[in-house]
Amino acid sequence: MDATDWEPLKRLFEQASGLPAEQQAAFLEGACVDDPSKQAQLASLLAAAEEAEGFFDSLADAVLSLSPWEEDSGRTSTPTSESEPDPLIERSVRQYRIEEVLGSGGMGVVYRAHDTSLNRPVALKFLPHRMTGNAAATERFLVEAQAAAALDHPNVCVVHEIGEDDEGRVFISMAYYEGETLQQKLERGPLPIEEAWDYARQIASGLGAAHARDIIHRDIKPGNVIVTPEGVAKVLDFGLAKLMDVTLTGTRTTLGTVGYMSPEQAQGETVDHRTDLWSLGVVLYEMLTGERPFRGDRAASVIHGIVHEAPEPPSALRPEVPAELESLVGGLLAKDPERRLPSAEALDLGSTPTTAPRGAFARPTGWARLRSWRLPALLAVMLAVGAGWIVRQRDAARPIERLAVLPLANLTGDPEQEYFVEGMHGALIAELAQIAALTVISRQSVLRYRATEKSIPEIARELGVDAVVEGAAFREGDTVRITAQLFRALPAEQHLWAGSYEKDLRNVLVLHGEVARAIADEVNVTLTPEDAGRLATAGVVDPAAYEDYLRGQYHWNKHTREGAEAAIGHFQQSIDKDPSYAPAYAMMSYAHSWLGYYSPTSPAVLHSRALAAAERAVALDSSLAEAHASLALLKLSFDWDWPAADRASLEALRLNSSSTMALYSRAVFLSWVGRHDEAVAVAKRAVELDPVAPYMNTLLGAVYFMARRYDEAIEQLNKVLALEPDYRNAHVWLCYSYAKQGMHEEAARESTEYLQSGTWLDVWLLALAGRSAEARKLLDQSVIGEEAAMPPIGSYFAAISLGELGEKDRAFALLEQAYQGRSALMAVLKVDPRIDALRDDPRFEDLLRRMNLPN
Repeated sequence: MDATDWEPLKRLFEQASGLPAEQQAAFLEGACVDDPSKQAQLASLLAAAEEAEGFFDSLADAVLSLSPWEEDSGRTSTPTSESEPDPLIERSVRQYRIEEVLGSGGMGVVYRAHDTSLNRPVALKFLPHRMTGNAAATERFLVEAQAAAALDHPNVCVVHEIGEDDEGRVFISMAYYEGETLQQKLERGPLPIEEAWDYARQIASGLGAAHARDIIHRDIKPGNVIVTPEGVAKVLDFGLAKLMDVTLTGTRTTLGTVGYMSPEQAQGETVDHRTDLWSLGVVLYEMLTGERPFRGDRAASVIHGIVHEAPEPPSALRPEVPAELESLVGGLLAKDPERRLPSAEALDLGSTPTTAPRGAFARPTGWARLRSWRLPALLAVMLAVGAGWIVRQRDAARPIERLAVLPLANLTGDPEQEYFVEGMHGALIAELAQIAALTVISRQSVLRYRATEKSIPEIARELGVDAVVEGAAFREGDTVRITAQLFRALPAEQHLWAGSYEKDLRNVLVLHGEVARAIADEVNVTLTPEDAGRLATAGVVDPAAYEDYLRGQYHWNKHTREGAEAAIGHFQQSIDKDPSYAPAYAMMSYAHSWLGYYSPTSPAVLHSRALAAAERAVALDSSLAEAHASLALLKLSFDWDWPAADRASLEALRLNSSSTMALYSRAVFLSWVGRHDEAVAVAKRAVELDPVAPYMNTLLGAVYFMARRYDEAIEQLNKVLALEPDYRNAHVWLCYSYAKQGMHEEAARESTEYLQSGTWLDVWLLALAGRSAEARKLLDQSVIGEEAAMPPIGSYFAAISLGELGEKDRAFALLEQAYQGRSALMAVLKVDPRIDALRDDPRFEDLLRRMNLPN
């Protein structure tokens, strides 16, 4: 889009975004009646702006009240958990004996220490452990040290030296100051006018010395100024300083705390020393009034005010503020840097200036007051997120170990791209789930929050997680972008990080790895060498083959016969375009297997196709856990090759212990061979990863049933139905469990109300309840058919019911049909409580022997 197209679209966007949501649709229709393309672009911008609101809302909490040595750009917890004391405490580093943690942030951990050589307290700042070895972080850290060490001024924190410990970690030794920050003082209310002016003069003096050396602080705020007991203001933390002659990695990064940002800083533009003067103006305004000049319950609103609105004059909040002092604040808060006070020296350090106001407190009128914040907010978030703007808040003490990734928003605005966005969501979850130190909730459980109004803490409590990732996916041609935000969820929502990652479609696996690595870094998990190697070595994909693979996944996730058949078509197209793409073979295997399990006519054909696809997937990529899991289920259900099923299910778990497919295959194997305690343990692990999705929760109920733990099965299956009242599979297993527990009325109610009446199940239920005459009548009237023509799966169910009625010859004839037809249900023969009526017959033992069932 060129500039001539953008300008009219921008004007339309500003008009539309200023309207209530219910009026926007009508505006879109009227304004773009002759240009559907422009209408689509405008709708997409409005949708993206709505997505930006959530991001900016989290930024509003970034302005924190910190202790003198806490960095409000980062975390304030200690680098280790409460149960794991910091290893540096009581240790000596050079001549410094470390005594306690004072605070920590995104770029450093600060300790109080004692300098044994000069017998004085000092503050030592180290790179956090997770940053050790990160060249970019070390470069940034050293620039901070050089910037601060270059200053020798009474209003700037004194730096004693820069050094390294025995393990090669860089540290800065700084003077340790008693006292409190301006932020702590302001928590008690506005300061006396003379005191506020005195602190402003001291801060300006320190800044003047820094600016004279081409050093910009870029993060002046009350939390970064400490006042000693003698009333001396010291500017702390030149960690955001930029030396004019040093090029930093990532210089496009927008840094600072939102409420104190200058207009140019908030919009991601180049800044110079005048950005510090703006921030000083905000601090002075706050010291005089107790309020920041630009306020709002969302950071987007604050940024809009910074860029476009005039603040209230300090005298409107505190009438005794002198006009001359108000004029000076106005000069500092001029939005145009060219109209702002030119330097810190321009503040008359002897008395308040008498210059006329520079217009900072004039109020806009007309259309300027009506313009929405959304466009500048959207542009700001695109700049900030696109550059990897990291916004950190205080960490809770406990580590983040359990994580949920909510469904990604579709920022394309095109419903036809849902398959792609869902694919990106599933791939990101799968990537994170392979990190050994993290437990990541499966896709099925988080899908229920696609359009939820629940808060992040509510979602976290329901899923049992510590943190939640929200994000969005955008695609234009072969360019893919994922934006993500990380929130600590409990005890209260805290925004920890946001980032944006972009790649072409061929490198989409690299994209997923980068996002997963960034999230792992933020939650401070330790990557195993295998994790790090996998994340660093993702290969390329054939874009066309990957497209079809994602479309196949989209249809497969519908869990219907039609969906499985459509999925097979897309997986085959993916294979045709790239015969070496293993994931397409693996998913083809699952789809054929699922159809074969329920097929009334051709399970053997579908099983053969499924097995060939699984074996091909393993041959192409032996590290693909899902391929081994599919192979395990096929060897178990159709081939009755128990050793091969055992090996494949174990290998799937070894490759990815957080794969729900791997856990499912292992739990089923253990249950069907009678290793019930192990099966329950594995199924419970699957439920931990899938806490609110019905499929895995029903698996646990079925495992309890096969273990004859009917009370636990009933309890578990009722939990499933409390979440999904119409989930048929849970009703089936609950019906079985009630019947075997002797709760015949409850079993009959399940069958009548939720399942199809007049089936072999009803015959079995009546016979089990001792109502043989009714069972035989139903058998004669509506169930019985040509037994010789029954499909294998039907033969098994019919045999169960006939066995309960004492019709053993007919029952074993049907079991023989199921055996010859390779019915998957025959694999459960050894442990199935439903077939107990036939166990004492020698023909039953003969079947077990022929199937080579393990003892």
